[in-house]
Amino acid sequence: MKKFLIASLCVSLIFTLIGCGKNTNDKESIEKTLKEASQDKNTISSGAANKVYKDELVVFKDKNLENLIRQTINKPTGDIVKSDVEIITEVDSSPNNINDPKLKFSSLSGIENLINLEVLRLTHNGIEDITPLGNFPKLTYLDLCGNSIVNIDSLEKLINLKHVNLCENKVANIDSLEKLSNLQNLYLSENNIIDISPLGNLNKLQSLSLDSNKIEDIEPLSNLLALAELKIDYNDLNTIEPLSNLLKLSSLSFCFNNIKNIDCLSNLTKLWKISMTDNKISDISVLKNCPDLCLIHVANNPLNNDSISFINNLPKSIDCYN
Repeated sequence: MKKFLIASLCVSLIFTLIGCGKNTNDKESIEKTLKEASQDKNTISSGAANKVYKDELVVFKDKNLENLIRQTINKPTGDIVKSDVEIITEVDSSPNNINDPKLKFSSLSGIENLINLEVLRLTHNGIEDITPLGNFPKLTYLDLCGNSIVNIDSLEKLINLKHVNLCENKVANIDSLEKLSNLQNLYLSENNIIDISPLGNLNKLQSLSLDSNKIEDIEPLSNLLALAELKIDYNDLNTIEPLSNLLKLSSLSFCFNNIKNIDCLSNLTKLWKISMTDNKISDISVLKNCPDLCLIHVANNPLNNDSISFINNLPKSIDCYN
């Protein structure tokens, strides 16, 4: 349509110029008009080319991932182009995997085109390489639980993340989490983590899960004053002293460690749930300072008589498993 209008305009201008006289400048005017019309045509062609470029094909290496994206955009057949996937803000593979393990996928190649993603759940697949996730500036929620991920360096630029679940992977190095200062919920259970120092400045953390790793030192947690829930079961801890100033802790679990003394919990008056089974604790009388306690797990500890007496005299409102 635009081309037709421009052509009509050119013809009208030519006849107008001819009708106005036959001076020597007529030819030059006509040539100038035709040149300008040609430039306009080129501009339109350039715009069309840009549109074609924007809608270039998006290719997913793994067909199961492609099918997941097709479900998300409701496009079962035909080419997938950038404009299709740039409208996606959430992708969730969990229902597929639960219903049919054959729908799992391992390669994320192609997912980098979903530049407006805010929520991504790709749990229990066979994912090893998460490099394609490195450029999602709007991502706030990431759940990659139950994969085979070793390297998480590509997460270091995702500074808007608030929720990250990397449980049940093979992660050892968590340096890339150090600058994710907006994190509120972080789940790193069942990995190969030893050093948790990168977590020391994540002062917005409210919920943290570190159970089933190889952690010996939890000193970096001493600065996480907003922490309300902490799980550090199945590690190699000899002390929980660094937790003494985490006054907002309401739920604490450190089962299957080598803890002997819990006197450091005397100031944690907001505790309502504490689990400490299978340690070496003899005295739990310090829990008298926790008026909100509702649930205590303390089985398989060498409790002294005072502790047993304390348990026997607990109000019926408190569930104690000994």
